[in-house]
Amino acid sequence: MFESLVGKQEEKEACVAWDANAFRYLAQGFSVVPLAPRQKGPKLSGWNRYCEELMDVDTAKLFIGKDNNIGLALGTASNLCAVDIDTDDETWLRKIEKILPVSPVKKRGAKGYTAFYKFNGLPSKSVKSEDGVAGIDFLSTGRQTVLPPSIHPNGEEYKWCGKYDLLTIDKDNIPELPISTVELLFGLFDKKEVKREIQAPKFYKDANVEETKKALEVLDADYSYDQWVQIGLALQDGFGDAVGFELFNEWSMKGTQGKYEGTDKCYKKYKSLQYPREITISTLFFLARQNGYVGQSDWDDDETSAQALEGLNKAMDGWFGGADAMSREEAMDIILHPVGFIKPV
Repeated sequence: MFESLVGKQEEKEACVAWDANAFRYLAQGFSVVPLAPRQKGPKLSGWNRYCEELMDVDTAKLFIGKDNNIGLALGTASNLCAVDIDTDDETWLRKIEKILPVSPVKKRGAKGYTAFYKFNGLPSKSVKSEDGVAGIDFLSTGRQTVLPPSIHPNGEEYKWCGKYDLLTIDKDNIPELPISTVELLFGLFDKKEVKREIQAPKFYKDANVEETKKALEVLDADYSYDQWVQIGLALQDGFGDAVGFELFNEWSMKGTQGKYEGTDKCYKKYKSLQYPREITISTLFFLARQNGYVGQSDWDDDETSAQALEGLNKAMDGWFGGADAMSREEAMDIILHPVGFIKPV
């Protein structure tokens, strides 16, 4: 039914956004809603029901020939969420893009852009910087976003930014947006948060990520503070900050002894890990094999990993149990911050 209507729309010489595209989106399982001409707001009362269900053909036909813009309803029906970046300020864009995963599907209106991701179940949320220069809207259930080729109230046409749009990309290639990444994005706008400096991602293959997840499954996040830190160092070495922290945070959350204190504190600890650099991604797989992991990785180096762990344990023993009877956690933090030791919060 949808497909036959698509063909009829192509016969028209002059098509506005809704007329030309609504049935295409519906045919591919994307939930769209009509927007008022040259406006961002939905034209249909109770439109947000379409965040959870697709509009039927007869209802969609009612809005043909009325110069309507077109919007995408985010949520379970489309299986999409989106991040709307409301700024063209280069400083803010650099901060945001160091955290935000790259999406091949982006569109632009008057400023900034909107990137699309698989639905992750989080509620919608908005935030602005103190100076009003930048803002982020996380768009999920109950929200919609204007789609090209709709016309902005200022007269400009919405455009897709890259090679793909929602009608041409394979849905499987739309990336996921981890919950912890959304939390870190909003943390950028919290003046109480510490400055977040994200390293560039290391070179790795998607298969390496899956291998690492499997290796982490055999490691107990509650086993010891020493090992928890060692895993953080190893993930930093293998994946840098964005992917490395996501792996570290997900693994840390699996602890059952109440030691996990939330994404922000976990991130602060992860960013504070600097020494010793002898602990590498190979160390993680070495520890996993000691706990029954039988897989192989591109980074296997058991001999070097064993030597690195032995050196770290000797350094720990030198600090631990002395006159001050410090804890192993304090000893580890001294080793990780050897100059002007300040224990991370």
